[in-house]
Amino acid sequence: MGDTAFANVFAISHAAPGPNIIMVSLIGWQLAGLAGLAVATLAIMLPSCTLASVTARMIGRWSGHWRIELLKRALVPVALGLMLASGVAMMRTADHDMLTVAISLATAGFVKVSACNPLWALAGATLVNVVAPHL
Repeated sequence: MGDTAFANVFAISHAAPGPNIIMVSLIGWQLAGLAGLAVATLAIMLPSCTLASVTARMIGRWSGHWRIELLKRALVPVALGLMLASGVAMMRTADHDMLTVAISLATAGFVKVSACNPLWALAGATLVNVVAPHL
C-alpha cells in the first residue's frame, strides 16, 4: 500500500462515524479483500478488548487505592505522547510541500489554543488547501 492509499484510508476512517480503529479494517480490506477485513478487525479488537475488560474490573475492584490513582496519573503523559507521535507520523506521510505542512501546523495550533470545535480547524484547512493552488 502506497503513501497516498494509506493517507486516503486514514482520512476515510477518521471522517466516518464510530471508532477510528476502523482504519485497520480498511487496510485489511485494501490488502486482502473481505477475508483481510475480518482477520484485521479481529486481530486488532480481541487483544485490546480483553485487556480493557480485565483492567476495568481491576480498577473497579481497587478504586480509590493509591496505587491505582498513581497509575492513572502516570498514564496520561504516555497517552498524550502516543497521540503526538501518531500525528507527527501522519504529517510526515501526508504532507509533501510547504503549504500542507503549514496547514497541518496551523490546524494543530488552532486546536491547542482554541476552545472551538476542531471541525472548524479542519474546515478552514480544507478551504485553504482547495483555494490556495488557484491563487
